[in-house]
Amino acid sequence: MDVTTPRQSIAEGKLVCWLQASVDNARWRPFVGQAAASWEDEQHTVARLDLVHIRPEVPSEVRDALIRLTVFEAAEAGALRVVTAIDEPELQGLGFRPACGGGFEIYTGSVGSPPDPTSA
Repeated sequence: MDVTTPRQSIAEGKLVCWLQASVDNARWRPFVGQAAASWEDEQHTVARLDLVHIRPEVPSEVRDALIRLTVFEAAEAGALRVVTAIDEPELQGLGFRPACGGGFEIYTGSVGSPPDPTSA
């Protein structure tokens, strides 16, 4: 598995989380999937889902679980929104919606819907 993107986020001090899935055995090896997110802004309110990858033989539910957990971890770290340039149809099933300017986004506090500006 390519670890370039998460390691670069670590070096830049931007890593929100880096999750890895492995087989269920005594050694927890080999790794079968990973997901990583980094901070998109200096205020740490927007996270970017940078990477989602599973091995071809791994069920898609593992990818979905990695994405959901990455969004949860970003929200726990303070992200109000998670954006991504990853273009996979499964993202919409997980609550991501097309973003203005391209890519996809999910609002962490409102299950995929942007906050209502009139409710402030």
